[in-house]
Amino acid sequence: MDNEWIDINEVDIPLIKDNKRTERIIIREHIEPITERQDIEEKTVLLASQNDDEETVLLEQNREIAFIKRIKTNEIIIINKNEFLLGKASTCDFVISNNPAISRQHAKISLINGNYYLEDLNSLNHSFVENEQINKPVILNDTMIFNLADEEFQFFLSNEDK
Repeated sequence: MDNEWIDINEVDIPLIKDNKRTERIIIREHIEPITERQDIEEKTVLLASQNDDEETVLLEQNREIAFIKRIKTNEIIIINKNEFLLGKASTCDFVISNNPAISRQHAKISLINGNYYLEDLNSLNHSFVENEQINKPVILNDTMIFNLADEEFQFFLSNEDK
């Protein structure tokens, strides 16, 4: 069975009258599922040592996950590297398609000392944080809005308990 929605204009449902009672069918408009925070399946990292007598390393109990939302398409992009390239080149970590204003390597998000920074990579149409053009790396805070050329994004941080 297809799970496709049918346009309301294509549906004709007559009212059913039975013993002074009218049944009605409510047709609701399709709403996209919330994709702000999806379950994230990550690889397990095994810390191994050649010598079993070495100390055990305690991993962080809370992990911070950074992601951005492309406002135009509602795409959620997880920042899964310390240096994450954004642009239209196929070599970027996130390829921004269908926007000719975006440069091949437009911007970079870097994780440095626990902070995420947005840096413009000399793009033709520039990068903006809260409507101000940036000329040096700028710290991104939770829910901050930024633009690459005319494309709007929102930055999110989420703590995840292990």
